[in-house]
Amino acid sequence: MKFSNAFLTRQVKYRLAGRFTLESPFSARRRVVQAYDHESGKRVALKQGSPERLGREWARLNTLSVRGVLPPTLLLPAMGLMVFPWLPSANLALRLLADDISPLEGLAVLKQVGEAVCHFHRQGVLHGDIKPANIIPALGGVLIDFTDASDIGMPVSQVIPCYLSPAFAAPGVLRNQGRMRESFDWFSMAVTLELMVFRQHPFSGKTILDISEHAWRSGHHCFDWKACCRGHEITPAEFMDVLDHCFHAVETRCAGVHQAEDASLPSAGVDREWSRVRTA
Repeated sequence: MKFSNAFLTRQVKYRLAGRFTLESPFSARRRVVQAYDHESGKRVALKQGSPERLGREWARLNTLSVRGVLPPTLLLPAMGLMVFPWLPSANLALRLLADDISPLEGLAVLKQVGEAVCHFHRQGVLHGDIKPANIIPALGGVLIDFTDASDIGMPVSQVIPCYLSPAFAAPGVLRNQGRMRESFDWFSMAVTLELMVFRQHPFSGKTILDISEHAWRSGHHCFDWKACCRGHEITPAEFMDVLDHCFHAVETRCAGVHQAEDASLPSAGVDREWSRVRTA
């Protein structure tokens, strides 16, 4: 039996599937909520979706064993639910909005996520919707929401691509041309990096295709966005080089002033916490 969204909304503070107590309701805009798992005695994340799409995401995630990608622990297709370990951190978009993430912590998060992207690209998988809202600054950095992940090389027209997040979508996706390429994810990573470094989006239009002399944000940039409009594709090596340069610049600035407590890198405890969550 598939339960409706209205049913799930009514389940706050009540047992769901005889096991989970929702701590916040599902809604049209909230598809992942916190719940308490009475069987494990832990808080978990419940994701709602169609059985077909959740089934694809379940299969995809269970083939990706890499730090920076958190696999689900349980699939309940009849109820349209998938269970993940709960990560005790707001997503990167909210952390940036609240200005409560230090430059070095944010860069370290993107470094781990970038390494995860390299890993699943080698397995032929494209995420397709990388953006700050899909990055959790916990366990060193976790990339979530593989709902619309696709195989590299598929025609763009046959994929539900990241134009659902147009401000982070590569020109090839927005133009609905060609095939899905690794550079699409790296473009999204680059926009995310620049947004984190400068605390503003690199271009003022709704998408990169809106760039013009009047829509272009002035100031410093990490990447040549106009070249991207003309066909330049950001590579993993280019992204990592820019990331390393940002690390060096921030560390030098911190060293020149003082070793600020809130600018420190994540502690060595990340290794221990990552192992604990993945084996829970």
